[in-house]
Amino acid sequence: MNVAFDNPAHAPAPALRQMALGAVFGLDNLSHAIALATLVFAGGMAAGASLGATIFLIAAIVGTGSLLMRPCFVGPVYSNVQNVTIAVLIPLVFVIGTLEIDDEARILKVLILLGSTAILTGVIMLVISVFDLGRFVRLMPYSVTAGYLAASGALLIRSALYLVCAGRDCSPTALLSGQSALPPLPILTVGFAVALWGLVRLSRNFGLPIGIVVGIAGFHLIVQMAGIPVAQIREAGLLPQAGMGTVLWPTELPPISMLDPGLLLANWPVVGAAVLISVFGAMLNMTGAELALRHDIDTRRELARAGLVNICTGTIGSSVTYISGSTTTSAAILGARGRIAPLTTCILLAISAIFIGQIYAVVPTFVSAGLLMFFGAAILDNWILARRHQHRRSDWLLSIAIVAVALTIQMPAAVALGILAASMIFAVSYGRLPVLRSSSDLLSRRSTVDRGLTQSRFLDTHGSDVAVVSLQGFLFFGSVTQLSNHIRTLLERTPPVRTVILDFGRVSRLDGAAILALRKLDILASRKGAKVILCEMNRHVDREVRRGLLTGETSSFERVETCDAALEAAEEEILSDLPPRQSRKTP
Repeated sequence: MNVAFDNPAHAPAPALRQMALGAVFGLDNLSHAIALATLVFAGGMAAGASLGATIFLIAAIVGTGSLLMRPCFVGPVYSNVQNVTIAVLIPLVFVIGTLEIDDEARILKVLILLGSTAILTGVIMLVISVFDLGRFVRLMPYSVTAGYLAASGALLIRSALYLVCAGRDCSPTALLSGQSALPPLPILTVGFAVALWGLVRLSRNFGLPIGIVVGIAGFHLIVQMAGIPVAQIREAGLLPQAGMGTVLWPTELPPISMLDPGLLLANWPVVGAAVLISVFGAMLNMTGAELALRHDIDTRRELARAGLVNICTGTIGSSVTYISGSTTTSAAILGARGRIAPLTTCILLAISAIFIGQIYAVVPTFVSAGLLMFFGAAILDNWILARRHQHRRSDWLLSIAIVAVALTIQMPAAVALGILAASMIFAVSYGRLPVLRSSSDLLSRRSTVDRGLTQSRFLDTHGSDVAVVSLQGFLFFGSVTQLSNHIRTLLERTPPVRTVILDFGRVSRLDGAAILALRKLDILASRKGAKVILCEMNRHVDREVRRGLLTGETSSFERVETCDAALEAAEEEILSDLPPRQSRKTP
């Protein structure tokens, strides 16, 4: 195929090439939707699999179509239902599957969960867009965000194994014993995932769709040649059971009533983790699409679009959807341009949605589960393994720790670890910034008062008795240690300083930890018989100082408006040791 395209005499028309590329990505999206639906609607809820796949296809069509309708469209850009959200929610989906209610009620409850999460994510995206809060979301350290996304990949792998091991003994001994006449489902699943991995390594662009087509067609060809009855195949779990995926949309329920605040509140840690990771994933995928298209994407506008799409598709039970960085990148590498390829993909997905029941019935279970395992491994490789040498060891180990917590405990615990780690990283990193702008004495910095020769010489002699410390930035628990250590050194040296002038002219704010540190310095200064003068404080800093009661009769701290006044006061105190006639100011 590639050789024919390289030859102008055999190259197809550009429009036909774009349509062919659109069909390839349509097959990719179709397989993706079926795999996710098979995972979500497993076991007793399998009757809802084709309904779930249909909803996911509709969400992909709406998402990609909303991008196509933009006047400033720069293609190709694809949007589809994302793995990461479902990977986080899947433990809760499994819990719903164990409820003592009928299968259709379980299916409906799962749709409510997925749809409610999508609607909530859409609302958060709109809020971020309206108030331009995207810059704050991007403050999350890369190692934490990478850990979240890698954890979603690990959860997908675990979910795929759960899907094929339900009701089976998946221990190594059982898998290698070969007691069954048919190959065990777990072995086929892992083997298919490994085969997909190898094909993608050989052909990054066509390996995945080729592997899916060959896997499905080859399976049915082998079964037919071997003469194995289809009923036996279905009984072994290699194909969906007859009648699975036949539940239709519950028309008696108005779509908007699917928003269930009670369900969200009862499971807020899991739902909150899914929403948080979805927002991070959306913004990272935007960045990936920007790099692939070599075109800037308006973050605010894209978040608003994605938010509206999720609110709309969430009302029919779809999970979160946003720009797919991987699909967009593959399309750009293959040479897709403009609207033809994404439009062809949408048309193919619409046709597939009509016949999804028939399509779902012929897709082997190991293909769906293997595809999920491949997606999970690809995510894990992209965010952890492939970037090992691009980041510091500590960042890489933090990402691994988040993955380990997500697998061993739960994703909410991993989110809590990530937020705690992000706060500590921020505090340590910001605390390393110099809060001490300069430190001098009266030998290098004087007031604007004119002094006589005798006074000036006396100030030169005793200028080291006064320290002038200029501060900058935000004083908080991470940075105030620098200030505390420096002033403590000044007060404990031999001979100690008599007066410390703190210039707050470049300090924006301070927090409670800074006030506490200043209180400790007050105690030390009082014990040393020294004085600390605060000057050039803005209204925010001044308010916190007054609230902390740092100045008063019992305090060694004094507050003046300007540092020039503080310098003058310090000079006068030193000059008070001169005889009265010599200590007078010179006009």
